[in-house]
Amino acid sequence: MLTESKCISNDNCHPAHNGLGYKSSNYDDHAIDIGLERKFSDLDLLTKNRISHLLSVCAGLRMESWEAKVYKILCSELTQLYRDGCFTDIIIQVEAKQFQCHKVILSSFSPYFKAMFTVQMKESKESIVKLPFIDVATFERVLDFMYSGKDVVTRQAAFELLEAASFMQIGVLQEKCEEILLQNVSIGNCFTLWQFAKKLCCSRLENAAFRFILRNFPQMSEGDTLLHMTLQDLKSLFEDENIKIQNEDLVVTLFYDG
Repeated sequence: MLTESKCISNDNCHPAHNGLGYKSSNYDDHAIDIGLERKFSDLDLLTKNRISHLLSVCAGLRMESWEAKVYKILCSELTQLYRDGCFTDIIIQVEAKQFQCHKVILSSFSPYFKAMFTVQMKESKESIVKLPFIDVATFERVLDFMYSGKDVVTRQAAFELLEAASFMQIGVLQEKCEEILLQNVSIGNCFTLWQFAKKLCCSRLENAAFRFILRNFPQMSEGDTLLHMTLQDLKSLFEDENIKIQNEDLVVTLFYDG
């Protein structure tokens, strides 16, 4: 009891104090806020701006986290609706397989499908639409991407997916395919990649593959890749000032003896 009464009579041990000379509980928050305001006002302008930017980024991260939760729920439910065949309103036939889909989902990702279902095309009035330019495995990946948001692009499937994404004008999927292909460009596949990109009008991939060929032209000339190039391909390369050529006789041979 003596110890208890002594503690009660001591201001430092009062419940409204924390033992360090200032009040706790609700008083703490107010005191801390005042202290922080004073310290913040003493900072230089650059530091203030950096702190304000950091707080803004943190707020943005919290918002992204909330949006990510909503997106996760949406994708989960859409995937389940697709698997159950619920509310589907269009059948997409690829080879011998039919896929029950939702026009709104296909149109949201693909201007190709949006035009098909909104413009007065024969497909807009039909319940089954055939896609002759794609195989079953690739279209399954495309649908998996649309409904679940999964990263379906692998190095092995990138070429087929890029061709499909380009045709159906699915920009975000096309960008991902180009990114994967560029990460795996090599002496052995750069010419094929360049030709493929030109065919699909993928300018970003085309330019990157072209620059790779220019930088590595000496190594490419050691194989038979150049023998498969057209005269126009060679002309495009040799007219670029950035091409690296170690043997000028090779140029003469390609143009005059090829």
